[in-house]
Amino acid sequence: MSMAASYWQERFENGEQDAAGIQQEFQDMLRGIQMYMAHGYVRKSDHLKAVFEKKTSRVLQFEGYQYGGGKPVVLLIPSLINKSYIFDITEGQSMLRYFCARGIDAYLLDWGDFLNDPDMQDFDGVVLSRMRACVAALAMHVGGDIHALGYCMGGSMLAGLAAVDDAYLKSLMFMATPWDFHAGSQDMLNRVKFWSPSLMTSLQDDKQMKVDWLQILFSSLYPEQAMKKFARFSKMDMDSDAAQTFVAVEDWLNDGVPLPAGVGGAAVKEWFLENKLVCNAWELGAQNVDAHAINLPSFIIASSRDKLVEYDEAFALYEAIHGATIHDPKCGHVGMIAGGHAVTDVWSPIADWIFKNH
Repeated sequence: MSMAASYWQERFENGEQDAAGIQQEFQDMLRGIQMYMAHGYVRKSDHLKAVFEKKTSRVLQFEGYQYGGGKPVVLLIPSLINKSYIFDITEGQSMLRYFCARGIDAYLLDWGDFLNDPDMQDFDGVVLSRMRACVAALAMHVGGDIHALGYCMGGSMLAGLAAVDDAYLKSLMFMATPWDFHAGSQDMLNRVKFWSPSLMTSLQDDKQMKVDWLQILFSSLYPEQAMKKFARFSKMDMDSDAAQTFVAVEDWLNDGVPLPAGVGGAAVKEWFLENKLVCNAWELGAQNVDAHAINLPSFIIASSRDKLVEYDEAFALYEAIHGATIHDPKCGHVGMIAGGHAVTDVWSPIADWIFKNH
């Protein structure tokens, strides 16, 4: 039985909805999917310019903004499994542009096609070679140390770098960053455990973690969310900013990135199954990553409503870093960047914290 069918059958059997209500919700979902597919929004990226490039990776700036003048500088570091433009999802929903408008020189790390980059086939390459090079290059470009913000596993890798080498870094921000993968409900962990045997076989055969596997993993966690969101979308004004943002985010979610086997396999085995990060057993360049060794001002954004990186998973990093500050925006994982309350509940507190620690 499909996830959609089992979801509605369960609601019917629990008396949450009658047959007519279920049929209407199903029709709304299908109509929403059709409306999404037919929507004419196409994202443009010609406003982003590279200030540093290393193979396929780039550090980007917003061309419509005047950089320099002693303002705070922040590097936005995305996850690896989705592309970096989540930080600049639409013209009106862009963390990159928001920070610039607040007087913060914001730059974006774009990983590029690291699947085919021989220097980025494992975490040593991604973190110690590429991320460290981008941090150093941006610091040289602006003439001083920089603030850095990591989102999701981008934050986990940023913590790893800061623990073993904090050169050129002034402060750290970790948004929806998992650190204790065995904390919380363990819903995601249990699904990873279920899929990991077949995944490891696939990694050996294909030499990559395919996007399909990641899509199945996330959609199986809360299948009703996808159904409900398209039902809601079907009732939106297709010319509204909200509809455009929905399409842009959905395009981003469907524009996933396959991971090299060395990265994907290590994330599953060492992060999820063995929980090495919180145990101080994860190694980068033969050095143990111990978050207790981080000695920089650190801001943890952990949401009690995040179902992908639960609050307790991110709270573990706050517990490890001495003197860290924690903030609960009470919004979803993607909502921290693309939600209706992202500016007031997430971006503004981060900007305030950057100015405070500049």
